[in-house]
Formats: sequence, structure tokens, C-alpha cells
Amino acid sequence: MIHSTRPLGTLRTTSRGLAFVALGLLGAGLGTAPAGAAGGWETQHNEWRETTPSSAEPSASLLVSGLQGSFGSTVGPGGDLYVAEGVARRVSRVDPETGTVTTFASGLPAQVIPGAGAATDVEFIGGTAYVLVQFIGTYLGGPDEVNGIYRVDGPHSFTVVADIGAFNVANPPDTDFELPTGVQTSFQAFRGGFLVTDGHLNRMLRVTLDGDISVAQAFENTVPVGLET
Repeated sequence: MIHSTRPLGTLRTTSRGLAFVALGLLGAGLGTAPAGAAGGWETQHNEWRETTPSSAEPSASLLVSGLQGSFGSTVGPGGDLYVAEGVARRVSRVDPETGTVTTFASGLPAQVIPGAGAATDVEFIGGTAYVLVQFIGTYLGGPDEVNGIYRVDGPHSFTVVADIGAFNVANPPDTDFELPTGVQTSFQAFRGGFLVTDGHLNRMLRVTLDGDISVAQAFENTVPVGLET
């Protein structure tokens, strides 16, 4: 579960009120933190700090440092923290007790613009991990690689399950934009598939495991950056 630590507010986005979108400004120093354990984590300068539950006096202790381009994260089925590292082209697993870091999967597409994009978020459905990869490809002068959701098949192997960039190019929004493939900032498992926020094209997408993509909610002058269900 991913949410922005610098939201401007939350907006109910489904007719049954099951999903909320965190609204913020891209370029405002956004960080994301996982939820699902007592307390939680907060990030600053690629360091993750464990925080106390809200009922206790607020405090934080350093859990892990030295991550490379970390942005999105999730708590996996076994309780470990999984972090997407765009610079290092990998997903790392962090022991929440010791802070020990091991590589869960590596070899994801490289960043085209240093310090921006590539592996951005990680999520599980059952025991299977998926990685959101964005801000890459030919529109940015990089190799012809997919902006979308990658399934982790093994330590060094992945399968693209949804080509979000191609969908965005074929289905542009009514609002102004510069990058046709969009900038996907986070995703969340939802009803056997995913909800994906796009902070450049100002919309939230619904994505199935079969790769079907649709617009779940479009916004006008509002930037969706995170999700919580």
C-alpha cells in the first residue's frame, strides 16, 4: 500500500468509495512509504526510518540507508519491506527487524534521465511481485522499452503484463501534456488487478493482469501521485 507523504488532500475516486487518491505536486520532493505494519516507515534521501505507532510519542530510528533511487515500496507476504530502486534497476528486500538488504530482483530497464523514473513502485498480488516501470523509452531518447507493469518471474527475469505507455499514446487525455507516455507515480493492487496514478496525464488507470487498461478517473488541473485502498 503506497501513499504520498506530502499530499494536498485526498479525493474519493470510485463510486463505492473503495479507493482514495493522494493529490500533490510533482517535483515537490515527494516520498512514499508503505503501510500495513505497526508504526510504518518514512523516507528521506534514500534512507528508510521506522516510526512508532500514532498512539505513541512520535519518533523514528534508521532502518536502512544507501538505497539507490528508492521511491515506492510495499510490505510483502512475509512481512519484509520491498523497495523499488530505479537507479540500481532492482527491487530490494529489507528485513524490518535488522535492516539487512538483499536483492529480490534485478535487471529492470535503466533510467534514461539520471535520477528519474525506471523502477518506481512494487506491489504483490498473492505471492507474485509486480514492478511499475515508467519515464523510459524512445520519447525520452532512450531504447525502445515498455513503460508499464512488469511481473517478476525470477531473480533476473520479468514479463510485461501491461504496456501503459502504448495505451496512453493511443488514448491521450483532454488536458495538456508534453510526454505522451505519461508519468506513472504509483500503483496499488485492487480487485485482482491494479489502480495506477499518472501524475502527468492527470488520471488514474485500471489495469488487469491480462493487460487490459482503462481510465478509471480523469482529473482536470489535479495531479494524482499516490493511492490507498
